[in-house]
Amino acid sequence: MSRIEAATTRLGNRAPRRGAVRHSQLIAKKTRVKQLFMVLLIWIAVLGFGMLGFNNARSLIELAVSQVELNGSFQQVQRRQVEDLIRPHLQQGFFALQLAPIKQQLEQLEWVAEARVERRWPSGIGVVITEESPIAIWNNRDLINANGELFASSQDAGSRFHLPHLGGSSSQRDEVIGHYREFSEMLRPLGFSISSFRSDAALGVTALLSNGTEVRFGSDRLLDKMQQFLSLHSQLLGAQMDRLVYIDFRYQQGAALRWREGEVDIASQHQELASGSMI
Repeated sequence: MSRIEAATTRLGNRAPRRGAVRHSQLIAKKTRVKQLFMVLLIWIAVLGFGMLGFNNARSLIELAVSQVELNGSFQQVQRRQVEDLIRPHLQQGFFALQLAPIKQQLEQLEWVAEARVERRWPSGIGVVITEESPIAIWNNRDLINANGELFASSQDAGSRFHLPHLGGSSSQRDEVIGHYREFSEMLRPLGFSISSFRSDAALGVTALLSNGTEVRFGSDRLLDKMQQFLSLHSQLLGAQMDRLVYIDFRYQQGAALRWREGEVDIASQHQELASGSMI
């Protein structure tokens, strides 16, 4: 075979290989275009669903509070007062609404002991108000709750509320309230309550019992003197309490008693009181 024929034969054999390469490259290019197109479609779908989800989420976040349910006795707290306090917070929307600040502000109101605030699905909130329960009046003006705290003031507290009257200086308040509560428990088995319990510089601590008898304790040994009163009651005074105007323990060795007839008896010992021997 001549050189020309051999060269022709080699070129003829190489030509199909080059055509196959070009065909493969064209197929690969088309495949990449399709892949890019599919990726683009996926991103468009993701973006569309994302915008839809964002709009739905924003709609939920911006969901307005359409109902406020108030519960409580509302004897002293005014409904309008509570509504006016809550109203500015409702602009935040149902889900964005901060409940803790509402609770805190409600519990700062004069007669509110506790406030409970909660969401009510789908677009409401519930508010429950628990009012303070006063147990006594301090210095004819301030109301005292069961925790011994002053929570409200009223110029006409004495006429508005049928409650025991406690009194003294501001520095004595905790001590007076503490003795009042302790002595009330000690008198309960006798069927007495305390109508008035005060401390002043002249008489010290004085208690007015529910039957009208006044007990003058003085300024020292208050618990000991209360125990003496209980002992006297069991030995002598029980049957005569209706006649007793006051009993005065401000004596070192005894007590003075004034009966409704007007006489004053002074006794140094319980036995002398029981036998009728007075000094």
